[in-house]
Amino acid sequence: TDELASHADYVMAAHWGDVWLDDAGIYSAAIPTDSDPFIDACLKKFTRPGSSQIPPLFKGDVRLPDADTVVRQMLEEELKPLMGISDLDFRLKALKTELWSFRWTTASLRMYQPGAFPLLPFYDPRLVDFLCTVPTAYVSQRRLQIAYLKRYAPDLARITWQKYDANLYWYNFFNTLLVPARVIKKIMRKFTNQPIIQRNWEVQLLNPSGRKGLDGYLLSPGLGLHDLVSLKQLSACLDNFYTHPSASNGYAVSMLLTFSAWLETYGS
Repeated sequence: TDELASHADYVMAAHWGDVWLDDAGIYSAAIPTDSDPFIDACLKKFTRPGSSQIPPLFKGDVRLPDADTVVRQMLEEELKPLMGISDLDFRLKALKTELWSFRWTTASLRMYQPGAFPLLPFYDPRLVDFLCTVPTAYVSQRRLQIAYLKRYAPDLARITWQKYDANLYWYNFFNTLLVPARVIKKIMRKFTNQPIIQRNWEVQLLNPSGRKGLDGYLLSPGLGLHDLVSLKQLSACLDNFYTHPSASNGYAVSMLLTFSAWLETYGS
């Protein structure tokens, strides 16, 4: 907080720009308007890998509802007011904005506020109103954003895009000219045993302080979580995660961490 306050009065935060300036993944799927496949596409967006690993950890006397059924019913209800949006991709964006934006994305803004006031261009109603008029075809695969940066901010366009390990002038050669370089980098990582650390759970948990925090929130005696989940199962889950970290068990452990922290704060 002190470091931020000493350098800035404001923080320009790009929250939700990735939603407005990209497609939601069903732009070209040609899904019928009111069909189950559209609900399935929504369910996939709202379900994290590793979700299925959590119910088996609960004790036998704990009755759990079927998670997919609960989430599907919630999504069906939340979609009813949005049925007037004919563009299915944008309808999914609207659903994410209503359910996800304030619960997840904007929560992190509290981190900045003590040091500098966050400015949110992608929450500005003027920009949102404009983006509501832009057809999905123009923003699909970040077309509009990439073209804008290349034209008006070439210095930013030359910064490496993490997803493709190339800048905006070269990223489209990801599966052609850049393949040999990617192969060499992968071989080097394998020989040096240096995995790529970039996802939230990797950055947070795959280090000594992350392990210490997990042990504190998941294995410490007296936690409310232990009334519901087997301590032996939890310990085995953590050991498996640190032995073979993957998106599936990484998200599962992250969800357990959130659940345990929530129980300690609100469970009583």
